[in-house]
Amino acid sequence: MLIVSLLFTLSISAQDRNKLVINSTSLEINQRGEHIKKTAETVNTVTIDLAAQTFTINSDDKTIKELMRNKMTRKITKQMGDISKSQFSLELEDKTFVHFFLEKDKIIMTRSDIHPLKWGIQFRDIEVIEE
Repeated sequence: MLIVSLLFTLSISAQDRNKLVINSTSLEINQRGEHIKKTAETVNTVTIDLAAQTFTINSDDKTIKELMRNKMTRKITKQMGDISKSQFSLELEDKTFVHFFLEKDKIIMTRSDIHPLKWGIQFRDIEVIEE
């Protein structure tokens, strides 16, 4: 019984590390060279699901949707670092990079084909919710 309980606990812990959910209402956006700071009317949610290899943004913000070309879920093509740590990065399809600085309460998204001052999204004052 003890062994079954221990295996169940380890299984749940492993699953926890495969998914991370982050909320934010504070944004800094670079769009076509214009730097925009704003507080979103609704919460923006970022979900990383390593089991499904997906990165998803749930947002009502028109600027974020435009920058993401309305493709709010993208495949993760490379993981750099461990999501259980405070700093890690993901490479997504469509030349998108996401850098997580959890101890500094921010996520920075950029694209490799566009300068970060022309295209970039920062989620600030984030709240990390692990599932």
